[in-house]
Amino acid sequence: MSAVFSSDGRYVVTASWDNTSKIWSVETGDCLQTLSHEDYVVSAVFSSDGRYVVTASWDNTSKIWSVETGDCLQTLSHGSWVNSAVFSSDGRYVVTVSGDNTSKIWSVETGDCLQTLSHEDYVVSAVFSSDGRYVVTASWDNTSKIWSVETGDCLQTLSHGSWVNSAIFSSDGRYVVTASWDNTSKIWSVETGDCVQTLSHGSLVNSAVFSSDGRYVVTASVDNTSKIWSVETGDSLQTLSHKEDVVSAVFSSDGRYVVTASDDKTSKIWSVETGGCVQTLSHEYYVVPAVFSPDGRYVVTASWGKPRIFPFTPLSEILDKWSEILGPNAELTEEEKEKYFLN
Repeated sequence: MSAVFSSDGRYVVTASWDNTSKIWSVETGDCLQTLSHEDYVVSAVFSSDGRYVVTASWDNTSKIWSVETGDCLQTLSHGSWVNSAVFSSDGRYVVTVSGDNTSKIWSVETGDCLQTLSHEDYVVSAVFSSDGRYVVTASWDNTSKIWSVETGDCLQTLSHGSWVNSAIFSSDGRYVVTASWDNTSKIWSVETGDCVQTLSHGSLVNSAVFSSDGRYVVTASVDNTSKIWSVETGDSLQTLSHKEDVVSAVFSSDGRYVVTASDDKTSKIWSVETGGCVQTLSHEYYVVPAVFSPDGRYVVTASWGKPRIFPFTPLSEILDKWSEILGPNAELTEEEKEKYFLN
């Protein structure tokens, strides 16, 4: 299950175990398109221009769809389940990962497979670098690999002591951060393949991502915490605690907030500066992912049933509004502070 916004923030695309992906209007909540597979759909994302969606399914295919019409434009086939599929930033390519131990790079225009990138066990994630020149894969063969898109050559092999669950580039393309079931996340140099920092948790690490400026990493772990780390020093700057496993954690686009998703049936929004929880989003079941809209004003979560979109007003804006209404020296009551997550 997953839910993500389009780059303009007008739409959300979800992936579900009901064998469909759906495109929704953020403004009205209406379902605009239903994109059908023959088995579970486990991921779906928009192209950067918002014209296409690519889905990944356990029916052994990834499909590229028109957002406007809902038509299937390309079917990209693997020999086993497909766990994720994402576009390159220019929208010309898709990279898929599969239980057939491969990741494949495809032409969006023709649907042709351009490169096959092989591991020795399941491949569970793959993403492009921002310039589109490289792909980084994560595999249950205990490695992450950096590949040339042009040639398909493996340029670096990044090794862990157990399964690697995710790998992603920094926005400047100089580093990769990996998350592993060896209880660590590691930051690696793309140029040399050297491990620059090791970020340790008390249990399995599910995910790790950079902030947009590349100064920080946020990790999510089965030890019931998410941690914010300095890329430069490897120091843990904030520990964000849940009552059960933390499945995912991502930054807002401005890097001021983190949103976490947990098996404790909540998603939480946290201040990066203070580590304080500024909003708790409650659900009836565990929350798989949660992400911010591009402008940071909404969070979308995926849980059992329909996805939920929550408005989010940053603390600074709330304080500015109160100052305008009550004057710069006014003080809020304890009840008002609790209502607006200021205590």
